Amino acid sequence: MRVCELFETRGICPTLAANGRGCENYPRGAEQDKTAAEQLPIHKQDDQAAMIERSLAAIERFTRSRK
Repeated sequence: MRVCELFETRGICPTLAANGRGCENYPRGAEQDKTAAEQLPIHKQDDQAAMIERSLAAIERFTRSRK
């Protein structure tokens, strides 16, 4: 998948939200997501504010918007 290759070449470990339908309809993508994505439940993080800030900063870099 091109998106996964893009993340890999740039050293990005993405996070994502998934649902059952996506896993059923796109099993190949779901399998790649399962092995490539970093899933960290925020309630288990010692510094939740820093995790949120990192996420917002990554989205802002990607979209060029903080909204």
